[in-house]
Amino acid sequence: MPRLSDALQLQLMNIAPFCHPANPVDVTAQIINETDKFEAILLTMASSDEVDIIITFLPLATSHDPLTQQLCRVATKLNLEKSNIHFGVVGTIDESAHDMLNQAQIGRWEEPDDLRIALGAITAKAPEPWAEFVVSKKPSIEMANWIEKSQVDDLIGESESKQWLRDLGLPVIQDRIAGDAKQAGLFASEIGFPVALKLQVPGVAHKAAMGGVQLNLQSQREVQDAAQRMLDLPGATTDSLLLIEPMLSGMEFFVGVTQSMEFGFLGLLGLGGVQVEDKARMSFRYLHLSKPDINDMLNALRLNEWLDDMCIQDTVVDQLNQIFKTLSQILIDSGGRITTIELNPVMINYQGQCTIVDALFEITSRDIQP
Repeated sequence: MPRLSDALQLQLMNIAPFCHPANPVDVTAQIINETDKFEAILLTMASSDEVDIIITFLPLATSHDPLTQQLCRVATKLNLEKSNIHFGVVGTIDESAHDMLNQAQIGRWEEPDDLRIALGAITAKAPEPWAEFVVSKKPSIEMANWIEKSQVDDLIGESESKQWLRDLGLPVIQDRIAGDAKQAGLFASEIGFPVALKLQVPGVAHKAAMGGVQLNLQSQREVQDAAQRMLDLPGATTDSLLLIEPMLSGMEFFVGVTQSMEFGFLGLLGLGGVQVEDKARMSFRYLHLSKPDINDMLNALRLNEWLDDMCIQDTVVDQLNQIFKTLSQILIDSGGRITTIELNPVMINYQGQCTIVDALFEITSRDIQP
């Protein structure tokens, strides 16, 4: 992070002589005994043109904590003044503080690593990133009908999500849906081996965690046996379905878009499959994304060299650009109802062809527009 100017550091030192004022500003030693100085410190930083984001690390944020109260007062005051300063809290957040922080439009993270990722997206692009990204106040009629028809709790299932993406012209894997183990085996024979088998349970986002994904099945008997084991799992229901898809070769990518009150609209690109848990291999940018943005994201993931060696970088960037455009438009059309779209994996083969293998839509009834 860049150092604050000497002038601003001097202002902070005048308020809190025992602080470390460079960046990050550490006022712990001062406010342990003089909590009332915290508000003046925040206002001093916010009134400069050097600070865009103020993240406060609090051991425990509660509605009765004087530091939390002062932070909310300052954030609310600056929000009313249409300030461009963004506030956040990292630490353990008591249930009583959540509503207060939410009303003050203060971002909240309990894990520092989540904050690191969010800050990476902010520093990658200019201020006011969502100035040109305007979401309508209500979903389009077509989108509203689809959400209500497909909704299970706060999720839209994989098969419905993938069909919607197909209808919008994106490259989605061709799969078959079976209602029992015998039908799954027959469909697998028609698709051709090897195949992947997935259990579709309403309201369950991550199938692999419950044993609901089997890959590289080589025969009709293997498919039927695996399907029956899945249908017998404790988490399976009478509404569970079996999804059969061909196995694809290539590199697995994660592609996603999300919107939040704290940071607006973000595009995500990273390694997919099981590697998606490695947050260090994820790149974030504000929407809308351009082809140069996508090139930068691939470079941040250290994938440019591999794509160049395969002579497929331009082809891949063109397709990822179209995918991000379509996902962004879905956010716009949803009127704030869809908060997150995750495509994991998007398989990229050695000819540069992108194919969406799995998709998940998360929805909300809350207004989260920035």
